[in-house]
Amino acid sequence: MTTKHTRLTARAVAACVTLCIAAASALAQLSRPEESFLKSAAHHGHAEVQASEVALKKSRHPQVQRYAREVLEAHRASHAELKALAARKGGELPDGPSPLQRARIRMLGTLDPSRFDTRYLDEWGVAAHEEAIALYQRAAREARDPEVKVLAERQLPVLREHLAAAQALKGRLAPSGEVPADAASPPASR
Repeated sequence: MTTKHTRLTARAVAACVTLCIAAASALAQLSRPEESFLKSAAHHGHAEVQASEVALKKSRHPQVQRYAREVLEAHRASHAELKALAARKGGELPDGPSPLQRARIRMLGTLDPSRFDTRYLDEWGVAAHEEAIALYQRAAREARDPEVKVLAERQLPVLREHLAAAQALKGRLAPSGEVPADAASPPASR
């Protein structure tokens, strides 16, 4: 074989390897809706963690603190899964809540303790979980990537439990924002 043929063969092999790598990379990439889902899910998760950290500091009610602790732990675990999936797919996740979520969390932290628990449960226990459930349901239904679909489907029961627990706890709050002493604990969350 001549040097010319060797160079042509080496170039052909290099081109083939480059094309194979590009093809494999393209397969690992996410569609825009899937990437958007992962980023939105990460924002939601970070916001839930930060709001729950505020609740652990500001709430005077053991049941609300317990709920906040369960949400915090579940969303930290969920974020680890999101982060691992994004890394496998070549995506990057935001490292915190969205600017609007950060502002809402700051406002939450400034509330008077007598109004804190009701607002935390309204905004972060109910409204934020309703938003997250809608986001995850859409991904579970529409995602083409099987790993994204499975992740969304696996998280939905946890999100629904958090929502149900927040609604139940909110329903037990007295008009003053107090949890009656005889009220049962909220259902356990994952």
